[in-house]
Amino acid sequence: MEFRRGWIYLLRLEENLNGWACAHKIGRSNYPDQRMRQIGLVLPYDLTLIHEFVVSDVVEYERMLHNKLSSFHLKGEWFWPDPQWVN
Repeated sequence: MEFRRGWIYLLRLEENLNGWACAHKIGRSNYPDQRMRQIGLVLPYDLTLIHEFVVSDVVEYERMLHNKLSSFHLKGEWFWPDPQWVN
């Protein structure tokens, strides 16, 4: 099995002035800043990078996070978080 080192990131869609009461994206990339700019081009609101960190197996780690947070799932890689898991 081959492991792929990479970045996991958490983005917040700034659609609401109430801070955490908005959608968040959990994703993976080798270049999170570049990925954030790409995603931001097609969205009507600004994005804020909340967290980013390097992991040894980016595909498996992203899958684990998506599964763990499935009760907050909206669509695709987008989630409506409970503030305690974002902080």
